[in-house]
Amino acid sequence: MAQRFIIVLAGVAAVACSHAQAQQVVVQQPQFEMFTAPTTVLVPDGGSAALGGVGSAAGGRVMNGPLRTGSASAFSRGASSARVHVYVHDFEAMDAKLLGEADATRAPIVTPPPQPRRSGALWARPMRRPPAVAP
Repeated sequence: MAQRFIIVLAGVAAVACSHAQAQQVVVQQPQFEMFTAPTTVLVPDGGSAALGGVGSAAGGRVMNGPLRTGSASAFSRGASSARVHVYVHDFEAMDAKLLGEADATRAPIVTPPPQPRRSGALWARPMRRPPAVAP
């Protein structure tokens, strides 16, 4: 019986004395929430409006140990909201404005001064061919 006690005691001591170094790793997982706001709002161009929001809270407390001397508590709050911002893109008006600005900054087209007309006698003469060279 004593031998069995010594073996158990040696096993407990071996486990207690072994210091396996374990590193704590904290991995923060992303949270994803989805909610809908079934509503219709009228928003002017360039304006914004709040659509709605959701809030949540949770808390807890744990007491343990003899005479409930150990305790732990936690509390968590969260909130989400949705907002809309409106800007109407009028592409035809943008094009007209940009093309108008480009026309205003573009240099005027300069036409060369007219050249004096040549007399018709110069053009009326038949052109002469160079003399043929014998092979």
